Amino acid sequence: MRNKLLLLSSIATFMLCRTCVTEAQWVQDPGPFGGSVFRFASDGTAIYAGLGNSASAGSGSVGNVYRSTDNGTTWSASTSGLPSLGIWAIYASGGNLLAATTSVDSYSPSWGAYRSTDHGVTWAQATMPNIAGNILSFTELGGTIFAATDYGLIYTTDAGATWQNDTTLGQGTTNLASITKVGTTLLAAVWNGGLQQSTDTGKTWTTRSGYGSERSFSVSGTDLYAASQSQIQFSSDSGAHWTSKVDLKSNVWALTLKGSNLFAGTSNGAFRSTDNGTTWTELDTNLFRTRIYDIFVSGTNLFIGSASGAYRSSDDGATWDVINYGLAQEQMSSLVVDDTDLFMGTGAFGANANGGIFHSMDKGANWTEIDHNVSFVGTGMGVTALSVNGSSLFATFRDGVGDWYQGLRSTDRGKTWQIAGTGLGGIKVTTLLVHGTTLFAGTANTGANSGIYRSTDSGQNWHLANNGLTTVWVNAIVESGTNLFVGTYGGGVFRSTDNGANWSEVNDGLTSFDVFSLAVKGSYLYAGTNSGGVFRSSDNGDNWMPMNTGLTKPGVTTMTVSGTKLFAGTNPKGVYLSTDDGASWTEFSTGLVGSSVETLAASSTDLFVGVYNTNVWHRSLSDFVTAGVASTVSTSFELSPNPTTGTVNIRGVEIGTHLSVLNLLGETVLELTPRSSDFSLDLSRLLPGTYCVRLLDDGKSEMRIVVRE
Repeated sequence: MRNKLLLLSSIATFMLCRTCVTEAQWVQDPGPFGGSVFRFASDGTAIYAGLGNSASAGSGSVGNVYRSTDNGTTWSASTSGLPSLGIWAIYASGGNLLAATTSVDSYSPSWGAYRSTDHGVTWAQATMPNIAGNILSFTELGGTIFAATDYGLIYTTDAGATWQNDTTLGQGTTNLASITKVGTTLLAAVWNGGLQQSTDTGKTWTTRSGYGSERSFSVSGTDLYAASQSQIQFSSDSGAHWTSKVDLKSNVWALTLKGSNLFAGTSNGAFRSTDNGTTWTELDTNLFRTRIYDIFVSGTNLFIGSASGAYRSSDDGATWDVINYGLAQEQMSSLVVDDTDLFMGTGAFGANANGGIFHSMDKGANWTEIDHNVSFVGTGMGVTALSVNGSSLFATFRDGVGDWYQGLRSTDRGKTWQIAGTGLGGIKVTTLLVHGTTLFAGTANTGANSGIYRSTDSGQNWHLANNGLTTVWVNAIVESGTNLFVGTYGGGVFRSTDNGANWSEVNDGLTSFDVFSLAVKGSYLYAGTNSGGVFRSSDNGDNWMPMNTGLTKPGVTTMTVSGTKLFAGTNPKGVYLSTDDGASWTEFSTGLVGSSVETLAASSTDLFVGVYNTNVWHRSLSDFVTAGVASTVSTSFELSPNPTTGTVNIRGVEIGTHLSVLNLLGETVLELTPRSSDFSLDLSRLLPGTYCVRLLDDGKSEMRIVVRE
């Protein structure tokens, strides 16, 4: 009876294991994290970060509030009840938190102030006045909270539940930059309109001397520092009179006092003054390469919010830690895999996106930004393409100023970078290829300077190489032997036999000419198209045949090859495998989240998938076994005893195959490469239960069930 039950259990488990093999789990890699941190606040129990909508995260995670209970080491979203809008300002008042959302339309139903009474766990929208603008800053005096908006002043007397217009400052016509208090005096800065002062809690206002347009104030007793455009001003009498301290030559967005140190955040980095603002020293030029929005003090720690995320210093700015873990996920725009190293470019999507170049050495579990020394990029950058060749990296990016596309080159795996790309013409590059000693770039545009660019000096100088190329919107470049192929938008495939000097159209058999991806496997060339699926050529592109059996999503955005496996990624989201040179396809998309697959790349052990909005996922290559190939390894194997209390003896294994042990969820719990045909496998560390022992050899597998008692 026991043997019969065991047999039935084994049969059921075997069927389950077969399901797990084809539907095994994808692993989403966390990060890289960042986003544009506009404001910080603290209520004594946690620190809160408000992210603006110029973060480069995907839709649905742009902006909003994040909460940290460990001084910023880790963050978690605090968004229940908040809309998917950026946060201009965040403020703590007693047990309440206030967050102000950004919107280009102040009449939007989701625009305005939100309040939390439970430390950011939930939020409720406040009742806003009929005329109000984006809230830029808060201050509190005598139980009343005031908010400066770009339509004037508003206030609340019930801790932020309802707001009213303050008509004394010309509501609807007065564009305020900020508001603060000095003792019992309110100061409101009007854009290009001077400084307004109230000594009666906002009932009446008078104009004071000052430059106006102060984005930020910092107060110490009756001493007041103000930032106006690039100027730092000082007042020793609560704002009655002002003297100019210094011109930092860059717009100042944040100004904060910590002890005897004064800190300023500008469009081009952070600065510190130890002599009351007379002289300034720039802080960590390799780290702060972009706009600084906020500088915040909590206890002994100093926090900086920037277009590239959050930073923390415990020694008054001498050293800094990047503290982005758990903030908005940076939106991947390019991904390359070089053995165990992953390189990711972010921020190419969206007009205001700020991104960077990130590196991971542990399959995407942790990411480090490696472009901090690029202080000359401007207010941020969006990386459009990446390539790696040995110790050399080349990246193309969109400068944060004026959407001007440039190149970056590193010869030390990303430790240092130099501006490169002379001759690229400022056109968006979306694909790169290293072919021998030549670097090729394809641009996504239809202008006069678009098409194929070629560099023979590692990307320093580029020259247009379009002879014969009748369509200049290039989506993909591959090499096959001495031939080069490009896939174009609307023009199909072009081939060069002379290192890019000349191109000729090779489209016979193609029925879809929007070619998004190309791949080479042995003697076959593959083209992934926008609406026609995959096409294959066995004669260097002279003739093409559709290869779409089982490929149910015909928009093929990316392809890659690993050994005998050919992978295709699609839009809508899909990952497909072919082990028969494209003759048939099996989908492996269950568990992936996101809208479309943008990138596929394989290491020696894993397939990495870049998905729009959810970034990078990976999965062991040994998981990819097409249906109907079980029990086809050339030699059978035996295992005993079964059941086992710990050790199982395995006999008849072919040396060089891959052995893995899977649980009932299809998760790999043990794997090795046998060095002998007969050996012992220690299962003593596994929990009691039923497991699937699988041998994999060149895409074919054989499985046995083993019971660990």
